[in-house]
This record gives sequence, C-alpha cells and structure tokens, in this order.
Amino acid sequence: MRGAERAIEAGADCLLMDDGFQNPGLRKTASLLVIDGGAGVGNGHILPAGPLREPLADALARSTAILLTGADRTGFLPRLQACGKPVFQVFFKQSAEVAAVMGKPCIAFAGLGRPDKFFDTLRDAGVNLVGMRTFADHHPYTARDLARLETEARRHGAVLVTTPKDHVRLPSEFQARVISVGVDLIWGDEADPEWILDQFLEGEWHGSVAS
Repeated sequence: MRGAERAIEAGADCLLMDDGFQNPGLRKTASLLVIDGGAGVGNGHILPAGPLREPLADALARSTAILLTGADRTGFLPRLQACGKPVFQVFFKQSAEVAAVMGKPCIAFAGLGRPDKFFDTLRDAGVNLVGMRTFADHHPYTARDLARLETEARRHGAVLVTTPKDHVRLPSEFQARVISVGVDLIWGDEADPEWILDQFLEGEWHGSVAS
C-alpha cells in the first residue's frame, strides 16, 4: 500500500500490479485473472484442500478479463468463455538466452510454483536436459544446495540452468556458474494486448472496478 502511495506522490497516474488479484489494499480499476492452462483449477477447492486462493465464482465475478496461459490441457477454456468476460490465451517460449545452452548437456533447477513449466519450455526449445531439480517456490538456496548442484553438474559434464527469478537469489559468486534463461510471452492474437490497453485508456473498464 505504501509503495503505491509513494508512486502516486512521485507522479504516477497508472499502477500495474503483479500477482495482486487478491490484494485488498488497493481499489483497482481493472483486474486480470490469470489461469494456468496446464493445471486449470485443479480439484476446484480452495487452500488447503486444493490450489485455489478463493472460490472460483468469486474470482470470476471480480475479474475484468481472463488470461489463460499455455495450452488448455484440462478442457477449461469453454467454461471460461461462457462466463461473459473477455478471455485471452497466451503462450510461453524460451527467450534468446537459450542459445547459450543449445547442444550442451544441462541440469535445470527451479524454485517455482510449478517448476515443470520451466523444464517443459526448455525441452520444447530443444535443450538436452540430463537432470532436473525442483525446489519450493521462493526457495532460499543454501550452500549445501549449491554444492549438490555443482557436484551433479561435474558428474554429467553439464551446465547449470535456471530461471531469472531463481538466478537473482543465488550468491553473486555462484551466479557466474549458472546460465539464466527466461521466457517470452506470445499472445494467441497479436492484437489482444493493444485491445486491452485501448479498453483501459479509453475508460471502457473504469466503471467495472474490481477490488
């Protein structure tokens, strides 16, 4: 909340939040609900019985538009399209940094909500994965973790690969031994992001405030 206040004090007239859909501290002009196409809504239950942070009906009612990320592997897209809100589909592909690991044996590691998404995009790009190590989301890497990763890399003659989110949490002296590979966002329709911005800038969404 204080960060938003300071941004406004500094002259900002538009605030863009990441992962703030359930944050009640700010009254939002528009809210984009992001749903993972690979996982859908899981078993449909809220934490701790399922993966949802709140009932799906509440989230859909409060959303201005919906983004489905990746292929619709659970068949959830028709249900989203029936809710009456704009629905957009986006995909991920490895960014240009992946060229640095092509043709080399790689051990990938990540501390994400779904590390398999990172591994899958590497495979899709043609990276030769000889090992994969998963850690908890926002995992604080210890000296023991890093020693094990380095030992495994030496054993396979492989390079270590991780996400930008994980790379910044590594000690500076270890970062030089790990290649960071991010992802680029590809819209299902190239016109979609411009349409979204037009709706916001022209005031079309200003009347449907989501909190």
